[in-house]
Amino acid sequence: MRSALLVLLALNASALIAQTPPLGPEFQVNAYTTDQQSSPTIATSASGCFMLAWESAGQDGEQRGVFGHAFDPEGVPLTAEIPINVGTSGARTFVVDTTPPAVTLTAPADGARTNHTTPTYSGAAGNATGDSASVTVKVYAGTTATGAPVQTLVATRSGGTWTVDGSSALSPGTYTAQATQTDSADNSGASAERADLSISCQLGSSEVESGRVGVDTVERSQVSSSNDAGLARRRSPRSYLSTNGGREPHKRVRD
Repeated sequence: MRSALLVLLALNASALIAQTPPLGPEFQVNAYTTDQQSSPTIATSASGCFMLAWESAGQDGEQRGVFGHAFDPEGVPLTAEIPINVGTSGARTFVVDTTPPAVTLTAPADGARTNHTTPTYSGAAGNATGDSASVTVKVYAGTTATGAPVQTLVATRSGGTWTVDGSSALSPGTYTAQATQTDSADNSGASAERADLSISCQLGSSEVESGRVGVDTVERSQVSSSNDAGLARRRSPRSYLSTNGGREPHKRVRD
């Protein structure tokens, strides 16, 4: 008896729906028509807007995705065809950092002259979050930081400072040094160039004669006689730089 009543109620509901006149003509709600769309459902609001959703095979790259389309009471689309079951990743917080580390090179001073062939290089280093713990120093021959470096040194910073000694002896000449430091955001900071670091060596006469490279200062007294005055006099010192094709050391001579 109960089963018969349920069937009767269902038949009556179908008859009522069939007797309700449509508000407009049929229209297609899905724009994607490849493969199969199935299991449609609809929801309405008190204002008369409605949303349709359905399963669509392969549309989102997976086996079955759920898509929907919203309309106003007149059937005018309020949205494009949109995915309903969208996965959401966990939140990720990140920092945009465009500031390079504040690295400096303070020693040797600009224009310094030294006879120390393995000078000490030092300066300040950036110690902000993400700044590298190491500072790279490149030493170039000449007065600019260009070309291939003659030495590349790596210093480990201590807080906001760093220091490192030369790795091998530099030949007498002029050099330019520059320090760089990177950070975890791939920013690179560079110090101002320290130019005109001149290396010279003071050597004894025996070392000069043995052919070692260096600069030797020689003072000589030249005494000459004057026929007119009959007196000996010492010539005034004068300086000049003598070379011998690189086979002999440079000599700075005063006579």
